[in-house]
Amino acid sequence: MLHDTILALLGIPGDLFVKSKDGIHFDVTNTLSKHIHISELQQLSKLAVFGGIYNYIQEFILLFMNADIKPADPSSSDHDITNSLYLESFALGLEEALEPYKNAVQDIENEVLTNEFVTLSYFIVKVEIYAELLNILSNLIHDIYLRKIYGHLVYNYIFGLRHHPNSIVSSSISTIVQKISQVLLNWVSCCTLYGVLHDQFNEFFIGQKVVDKYII
Repeated sequence: MLHDTILALLGIPGDLFVKSKDGIHFDVTNTLSKHIHISELQQLSKLAVFGGIYNYIQEFILLFMNADIKPADPSSSDHDITNSLYLESFALGLEEALEPYKNAVQDIENEVLTNEFVTLSYFIVKVEIYAELLNILSNLIHDIYLRKIYGHLVYNYIFGLRHHPNSIVSSSISTIVQKISQVLLNWVSCCTLYGVLHDQFNEFFIGQKVVDKYII
């Protein structure tokens, strides 16, 4: 059961957990819940939340790894979420921001392999410091889907979280902001230094305009 729980923390539900109806969390299966003590069930249910949120975030990241990128249609107000350099860099930032959490799960696995007395309480102690971070990241992704946050609005939306009082959150958000900033700085450099306005997804705040048959 411990090894299955480790996999669940990395977003793989296995036979012990199932995705909840909201698509964000994991729940303990009915079969397992009938055969374990109530205290263990409570601990597994708590750990299942971490695994479900991690799975939700990873699914967002994988959208960009497997994306079939197509240029945006200027006449359309709808955007494919993967057609965005800002969101792609956001996804890359998410991957990097989750490294400390993944390292914590790796520590759990190493402890399980060397210590036969490890309990689920140890699992919780190792990952609970990342609870607020995972909740904030999943809420960011949920809002991106719900409010169709796109282009430079992604940068504006995330930037304000850099000074969060939780140091783990602020550090992770700074990592994500740095990734997004690279996109913005590269684009501004191309625009100002070389006069190149390459904006295939209509995301940036400067564009070409035709005035008296001249493009400016």
